[in-house]
Parts: sequence; structure tokens; C-alpha cells
Amino acid sequence: MLIRTVLGFVFLSIITASMPAIAQEEPVDGGEVHSKIDGQLVPVGEKNKYEYSYKKHLVSTNPLSYFFGSFGVSYSYAFHKYAAARLDAGFIHIWDTELYGAEFCAAVPIFFKKMNDGFYIEPGVYVSAMSYESDSAVAGGPQMLLGWSWIWDSGFNINLGLGMSYTWRSGDNDWGVNGIDGPWPRGRLAFGYAW
Repeated sequence: MLIRTVLGFVFLSIITASMPAIAQEEPVDGGEVHSKIDGQLVPVGEKNKYEYSYKKHLVSTNPLSYFFGSFGVSYSYAFHKYAAARLDAGFIHIWDTELYGAEFCAAVPIFFKKMNDGFYIEPGVYVSAMSYESDSAVAGGPQMLLGWSWIWDSGFNINLGLGMSYTWRSGDNDWGVNGIDGPWPRGRLAFGYAW
């Protein structure tokens, strides 16, 4: 009796464990459950990792910086499968202060794997103008970022970069901007959409 019960339990366990495998062999209609390239299944949302084509246009921003009074937008155009031209424009107004400014940046992100996906280096230049009460200053210089970018099939993109710039500043003021002449850290966090 005990042997029959154990064998019955083992038999039911094998049948139950094999049911999902049997169910997966049946074709699934519609494109809602799986993704295919030339009949081969690929993970849903990662079809772009297996294609040679890439999205040429990318618009992005950092909505987290809005909370600190920095508003900017970036546009990137991929002129090559590994390189793009990126332009940034931003407006700065630190809340509850008289600090206002604008910044512009031109850069060339160079990807090693695929456009807007994976590791990249980004040489560029930037210029910013700031005013505080009656003082003003203009600063700018070259920059270099190292970063990582993620892109999904929908076109949603996240970009994270860190690097350094060399800043030259002009203008007469007494509010501490003199300290930024020379090397200065730079960073980029952006959420965007590519098409």
C-alpha cells in the first residue's frame, strides 16, 4: 500500500511538472505574449538588441532636475551607427534666489556596441552664463563623459554619464564663482524617447 501511494505521488508529480512544458509547445496567436525575429523567439522588449537597425533621433530631459530649478532638453541625431551629434539647452533658476542662468552643450556620444545602447564616451564643449543680483559670469570649456545608455523596443531611453570638464570663467563677481576655474566634475542623467 505504501509503495503504491509513493509511486502514485511520483507519477502525479512527473505529470504536473511536465504540463507547463507541454503547454509551451503549442503556438501562441497574437503578438502579445512573445516576440520573434525570423521565427526565433527573443525576450519581449529586447528585440532591438538583435537588430542591426537603430533609431536615429532621441529627445531627452532630466525631470529630477526640475525640482532644483534646472530645466533642460537634449536632442541627439545618430549620423552613424556608432556616433551621434547631441545638443543641449537649459535654463536655470534656483528656487528662492536671484540666481538665473542658461547653459548650452554640444557633444558627440560614441557607442561601442549599438547606438543608444551600452557603454559610450562623449567628448564635447559647453558654455554657461549665470547672473546673481548685479553680478554675472560666463563659463565654458571642453568636457569628457563616460556613460551607459539603455534603450527598449518602445524607444524609451535612460542615459547615465559621469566625467570631467575644464572650465574657463570670465566676469567680475564676488559670489564664489572664481573657484570653478580649472577641472570640474560633470554628469548627465536623462530620460528620453528615440524614434
